[in-house]
Amino acid sequence: MINADIIKELQFLLHSFVLGVFIMIAYDVLRIFRRLCKHSFAAMAIEDLLYWLVCAVCIFLMLYQENSGSIRWFAVVGVSVGMLLYNGTISMHLTDKIADILLFLWNHLKRILKVLFHPLFFLLSKLLKGSKFLEKKGKKLCIFQKKQLKKALKRVRMILSKY
Repeated sequence: MINADIIKELQFLLHSFVLGVFIMIAYDVLRIFRRLCKHSFAAMAIEDLLYWLVCAVCIFLMLYQENSGSIRWFAVVGVSVGMLLYNGTISMHLTDKIADILLFLWNHLKRILKVLFHPLFFLLSKLLKGSKFLEKKGKKLCIFQKKQLKKALKRVRMILSKY
């Protein structure tokens, strides 16, 4: 019969393995996001830094809950094996397929939205052209009124200077 302590250690190893898989799933989500939205090198560095900080906290919490915070090397190996196994088998195919599907859906959604909103954009462009025309006419009118006001002011001064 298997000792209860050995079962507890095996569960701890299994939990560390599963945590490694979940860490890589989270990184796959980050990879997919990067394929959908292009990032600068600095943005990717910041994302990676935040990602690994969150992963470190998750690993620490698992170690704290399962083993009172003391580091057990087989747990670190379990997390590493989970990450490497997932990354070597499922990750690349899954990430590529999901990113391709999302890009396909996004491109079709853009086309649909373009067709749906084309009349609105056409109307807005005509309104903007009309507003530019009115703006030009308004400026000319303001300049004309300013000249007329200057002439009237000049006449009033001339009349007042006589008296």
